[in-house]
Amino acid sequence: MASNEKPSGHARIETNNFLMIVLITLVVAVGGLVEIVPLFFQKS
Repeated sequence: MASNEKPSGHARIETNNFLMIVLITLVVAVGGLVEIVPLFFQKS
């Protein structure tokens, strides 16, 4: 039988396009900062 429960967690992210785009943008932004910020603190 089919379950009428709302999807949660990973399934919710995969079925909601707007949420997926927001989370991907957030992850890419954080990854970019992790790569760029150490360059400002290098001594050489």
